[in-house]
Amino acid sequence: SPADIGLMFSMVGLSYVAGGPIGGWLASFAGRKRLIVPGLALSNLAFGSLVFADSKEAFFALLLLSNFSSACVSPALSAFTAEVLPPEARGQALAVSRMSADVASLGAPLALGMLADATTSGTAIVTTACLCGSGTALFALRADERAVLAFASASTASAAGAGLPVDGSGRR
Repeated sequence: SPADIGLMFSMVGLSYVAGGPIGGWLASFAGRKRLIVPGLALSNLAFGSLVFADSKEAFFALLLLSNFSSACVSPALSAFTAEVLPPEARGQALAVSRMSADVASLGAPLALGMLADATTSGTAIVTTACLCGSGTALFALRADERAVLAFASASTASAAGAGLPVDGSGRR
Protein backbone atom coordinates (compact mmCIF):
# COMPACT_ATOMS: atom_id res chain seq x y z
CA SER A 1 0.00 0.00 0.00
CA PRO A 2 1.14 3.62 -0.40
CA ALA A 3 1.28 3.97 3.40
CA ASP A 4 3.62 0.97 3.65
CA ILE A 5 5.87 2.38 0.93
CA GLY A 6 5.96 5.72 2.75
CA LEU A 7 6.75 3.96 6.03
CA MET A 8 9.53 1.97 4.37
CA PHE A 9 11.20 5.08 2.92
CA SER A 10 10.85 6.90 6.24
CA MET A 11 12.45 3.98 8.06
CA VAL A 12 15.37 3.98 5.62
CA GLY A 13 15.90 7.71 6.15
CA LEU A 14 15.61 7.38 9.93
CA SER A 15 18.11 4.53 9.96
CA TYR A 16 20.66 6.79 8.27
CA VAL A 17 19.94 9.69 10.62
CA ALA A 18 20.47 7.40 13.65
CA GLY A 19 23.20 5.20 12.15
CA GLY A 20 25.61 7.94 11.14
CA PRO A 21 26.37 9.31 14.62
CA ILE A 22 26.40 5.85 16.17
CA GLY A 23 28.74 4.65 13.43
CA GLY A 24 31.03 7.63 13.99
CA TRP A 25 31.29 6.81 17.68
CA LEU A 26 31.86 3.10 16.96
CA ALA A 27 34.53 3.89 14.36
CA SER A 28 36.42 5.98 16.91
CA PHE A 29 35.98 3.37 19.62
CA ALA A 30 36.60 0.12 17.71
CA GLY A 31 38.66 1.26 14.73
CA ARG A 32 37.70 1.95 11.17
CA LYS A 33 38.48 -1.27 9.32
CA ARG A 34 37.29 -3.39 12.26
CA LEU A 35 33.87 -1.73 11.95
CA ILE A 36 33.59 -1.64 8.14
CA VAL A 37 33.80 -5.35 7.35
CA PRO A 38 31.40 -6.63 10.07
CA GLY A 39 29.00 -3.74 9.46
CA LEU A 40 28.83 -4.39 5.72
CA ALA A 41 28.59 -8.14 6.30
CA LEU A 42 25.63 -7.62 8.66
CA SER A 43 23.98 -5.30 6.14
CA ASN A 44 24.44 -7.87 3.35
CA LEU A 45 23.18 -10.72 5.53
CA ALA A 46 20.09 -8.78 6.61
CA PHE A 47 19.37 -7.79 3.00
CA GLY A 48 19.78 -11.36 1.77
CA SER A 49 17.48 -12.55 4.55
CA LEU A 50 14.64 -10.52 3.08
CA VAL A 51 13.78 -13.58 0.98
CA PHE A 52 12.78 -15.35 4.21
CA ALA A 53 10.58 -12.53 5.53
CA ASP A 54 7.11 -13.98 5.96
CA SER A 55 5.40 -10.79 7.09
CA LYS A 56 5.47 -7.08 6.46
CA GLU A 57 6.92 -6.54 9.93
CA ALA A 58 9.75 -9.04 9.36
CA PHE A 59 10.52 -7.46 5.99
CA PHE A 60 10.64 -3.96 7.51
CA ALA A 61 12.78 -5.14 10.44
CA LEU A 62 15.35 -6.78 8.13
CA LEU A 63 15.38 -3.77 5.80
CA LEU A 64 15.88 -1.48 8.78
CA LEU A 65 18.75 -3.63 10.08
CA SER A 66 20.38 -3.69 6.64
CA ASN A 67 20.17 0.08 6.20
CA PHE A 68 21.14 0.87 9.79
CA SER A 69 24.24 -1.34 9.49
CA SER A 70 25.15 0.35 6.23
CA ALA A 71 24.65 3.78 7.79
CA CYS A 72 26.91 2.89 10.71
CA VAL A 73 29.69 2.02 8.26
CA SER A 74 29.56 5.32 6.38
CA PRO A 75 31.61 7.43 8.82
CA ALA A 76 34.20 4.65 9.12
CA LEU A 77 34.62 4.48 5.34
CA SER A 78 35.11 8.25 5.13
CA ALA A 79 37.57 8.21 8.03
CA PHE A 80 39.47 5.28 6.56
CA THR A 81 39.76 7.07 3.22
CA ALA A 82 40.94 10.28 4.89
CA GLU A 83 43.48 8.42 7.04
CA VAL A 84 45.28 6.62 4.26
CA LEU A 85 45.35 9.32 1.58
CA PRO A 86 47.65 12.30 1.27
CA PRO A 87 45.83 15.59 1.89
CA GLU A 88 45.83 16.59 -1.78
CA ALA A 89 43.92 13.44 -2.80
CA ARG A 90 41.32 13.33 -0.02
CA GLY A 91 38.76 15.67 -1.52
CA GLN A 92 38.68 13.89 -4.86
CA ALA A 93 38.53 10.42 -3.27
CA LEU A 94 35.74 11.42 -0.87
CA ALA A 95 33.81 13.01 -3.75
CA VAL A 96 34.15 9.86 -5.88
CA SER A 97 33.10 7.73 -2.89
CA ARG A 98 30.04 9.91 -2.23
CA MET A 99 29.13 10.00 -5.91
CA SER A 100 29.36 6.19 -6.09
CA ALA A 101 26.98 5.87 -3.15
CA ASP A 102 24.57 8.35 -4.75
CA VAL A 103 24.65 6.53 -8.10
CA ALA A 104 24.00 3.25 -6.27
CA SER A 105 21.08 4.82 -4.40
CA LEU A 106 19.58 6.01 -7.67
CA GLY A 107 20.31 2.98 -9.82
CA ALA A 108 20.03 0.04 -7.45
CA PRO A 109 16.24 0.13 -6.97
CA LEU A 110 15.71 0.26 -10.73
CA ALA A 111 18.24 -2.51 -11.39
CA LEU A 112 16.80 -4.62 -8.58
CA GLY A 113 13.29 -4.17 -9.97
CA MET A 114 14.39 -5.06 -13.50
CA LEU A 115 16.20 -8.16 -12.24
CA ALA A 116 13.12 -9.16 -10.22
CA ASP A 117 10.92 -8.72 -13.30
CA ALA A 118 13.29 -10.85 -15.38
CA THR A 119 13.63 -13.56 -12.71
CA THR A 120 11.99 -13.51 -9.28
CA SER A 121 12.18 -11.12 -6.35
CA GLY A 122 14.06 -13.77 -4.35
CA THR A 123 16.65 -14.19 -7.09
CA ALA A 124 17.09 -10.42 -7.31
CA ILE A 125 17.57 -10.09 -3.55
CA VAL A 126 20.01 -13.01 -3.26
CA THR A 127 21.99 -11.85 -6.32
CA THR A 128 22.29 -8.34 -4.92
CA ALA A 129 23.32 -9.62 -1.48
CA CYS A 130 25.95 -11.88 -3.07
CA LEU A 131 27.37 -9.04 -5.17
CA CYS A 132 27.52 -6.77 -2.12
CA GLY A 133 29.05 -9.58 -0.09
CA SER A 134 31.72 -10.04 -2.75
CA GLY A 135 32.53 -6.34 -2.52
CA THR A 136 32.78 -6.62 1.26
CA ALA A 137 35.11 -9.62 0.97
CA LEU A 138 37.27 -7.78 -1.56
CA PHE A 139 37.50 -4.82 0.80
CA ALA A 140 38.44 -7.12 3.69
CA LEU A 141 41.20 -8.69 1.64
CA ARG A 142 42.50 -5.60 -0.14
CA ALA A 143 41.81 -2.62 2.13
CA ASP A 144 45.30 -1.46 2.75
CA GLU A 145 47.01 1.82 2.09
CA ARG A 146 48.51 0.72 -1.25
CA ALA A 147 45.14 -0.16 -2.77
CA VAL A 148 43.46 3.05 -1.62
CA LEU A 149 46.44 5.16 -2.72
CA ALA A 150 46.40 3.54 -6.15
CA PHE A 151 42.69 4.33 -6.49
CA ALA A 152 43.23 7.92 -5.38
CA SER A 153 46.14 8.37 -7.79
CA ALA A 154 44.06 7.03 -10.68
CA SER A 155 41.08 9.21 -9.72
CA THR A 156 43.25 12.31 -9.43
CA ALA A 157 44.97 11.58 -12.75
CA SER A 158 41.58 11.05 -14.44
CA ALA A 159 40.22 14.28 -13.00
CA ALA A 160 43.29 16.22 -14.06
CA GLY A 161 43.12 14.71 -17.54
CA ALA A 162 39.47 15.73 -17.83
CA GLY A 163 40.30 19.30 -16.81
CA LEU A 164 38.69 19.01 -13.40
CA PRO A 165 40.24 20.57 -10.30
CA VAL A 166 42.22 18.07 -8.23
CA ASP A 167 42.26 20.08 -5.04
CA GLY A 168 39.92 22.44 -3.24
CA SER A 169 41.51 25.55 -4.75
CA GLY A 170 39.87 25.23 -8.15
CA ARG A 171 43.34 24.93 -9.74
CA ARG A 172 44.45 21.95 -11.76
